Amino acid sequence: MSLLYGSFLKCSPDKQEKRLSTSGSTEPVGERKTDTPPNPKRWLLLWTLATVQFIIFLDATIVNVALPSIGRDLQMSSNQLTWVVNGYLLAAGSLLLLGGRIGDIVGRRKTFVVGALMFGVASMVAVVSTSGSILLVGRVLQGVGEALAAPAALGIIALTFTDPKELQKAYGIWGGLSGLGAVAGVLLGGVITEFISWRWIFGINIPLAIIPALMIFVLVDESKMRGKTSDGPLSALLLAGGTVSLVYGILQVPVLGISAASTWVPLSAGLILLFFFFALQARSSTPLLPLSFLGDRVRGSGYLGLGLLNAATSGMFFLVAIYMQNILGYSPLQNGLAWIPYCVFFLAGIQLTISQMPKQGAKIMMITGLFIAALGMAFLAARPFGIGFWEGLLPGLILVGMGGGMTFPAAQTTAMDGLSMQDAGLGSGVTTTIGQIGQVVGLAVLTSIALGTDQGSELVASGVGKAMFVSAVILSIAAVTVGFTLRGNRADVGKVPA
Repeated sequence: MSLLYGSFLKCSPDKQEKRLSTSGSTEPVGERKTDTPPNPKRWLLLWTLATVQFIIFLDATIVNVALPSIGRDLQMSSNQLTWVVNGYLLAAGSLLLLGGRIGDIVGRRKTFVVGALMFGVASMVAVVSTSGSILLVGRVLQGVGEALAAPAALGIIALTFTDPKELQKAYGIWGGLSGLGAVAGVLLGGVITEFISWRWIFGINIPLAIIPALMIFVLVDESKMRGKTSDGPLSALLLAGGTVSLVYGILQVPVLGISAASTWVPLSAGLILLFFFFALQARSSTPLLPLSFLGDRVRGSGYLGLGLLNAATSGMFFLVAIYMQNILGYSPLQNGLAWIPYCVFFLAGIQLTISQMPKQGAKIMMITGLFIAALGMAFLAARPFGIGFWEGLLPGLILVGMGGGMTFPAAQTTAMDGLSMQDAGLGSGVTTTIGQIGQVVGLAVLTSIALGTDQGSELVASGVGKAMFVSAVILSIAAVTVGFTLRGNRADVGKVPA
């Protein structure tokens, strides 16, 4: 599941004073002051903004169960179906930081409205699509809408809630609705596809995006930041172009081979564009992605844990959903219901880490969670061809759900360690960007392993096992690496002194 925006944006006062801002921004117009009267409509505003966040996370998971039906109706191959997921994630992940900067400069309310309306219109495009290419256009535009709306909404919340306790409660509601949307998407995807049509997994977004975009005008005033603008557009183009080229090349490897021009040209172009992106960030005084965020050893451990967990689980969602319907013969409804144990244990893992992290620290919880998830992937990899759900899939899904749930809050806390409140929004954007790009690359690699040749169910089942084994290896490497990097006087991040 994707990352929960803002659910762990917590910085201690002493760290806020000691850490200097790395975002290159100056103080916002209307910045938070303790003597500022609170907005009387702030809670209605929160629920209005969180509604869009809910459908963003709903849309990230609701599509997985519907993919086999979409493929049949629009004559899309398994490799083409990966772009129904990746098109959305690529657009959102590569433009999220730029979206946050646009909100700072143009105005957060205005940016949120444009993003939410774009998300709604893009959903309509997906509803009426008559071909795979039209559907992909809609999904990419949905991702652009998310990249504009989500960071703007989080910035509005941070400025509206002037009381620190209320702000933390607001972040909790925000993160909770994000998680609820992700879980609801898994369940609703099966119900809607089974009883109505896969098209309406996108149709439910339309009113839920447009109504908040209209309501916000009477709930909050405009806010923006004054200061230097950055080279954000060029950076965003380099990041988006590099990531798209790299992912396209990865998907071509099992189809055409590494020596084909259609494979090595986009791979090379992607690496070159990403090189220039990082070179530009290193030279810029107002970078879109400050390299100091990536260079910090502790935060880097959080980025690593989140990125690799997302890479492993994104492939699992896609492949297991297809396995259930194409090999086990499940209906869309049965497919959706089969994910309930995963969702239950994912939420249980989150609660376990939240309760134990103050005592054990984020390091122990993250390493434990990654190893449990790796064990679950290994179990999925070892199942015989065509074996049923209860003995073949259920134990693995439970373990991956529990381990993933334990890892997310610990990794997010680690990824936000040592940031000032001014940098918290940017830090959340960096964390989410890394997580979503991890999903994109992971899905490309794992589906290339499992479904690249697309030549029959037995071959696909064998390929799914190979992909799950690779996922288990990835998660194990992540756990070991986190153990080695989280050492020294900051190794106890997340732990509260007794």
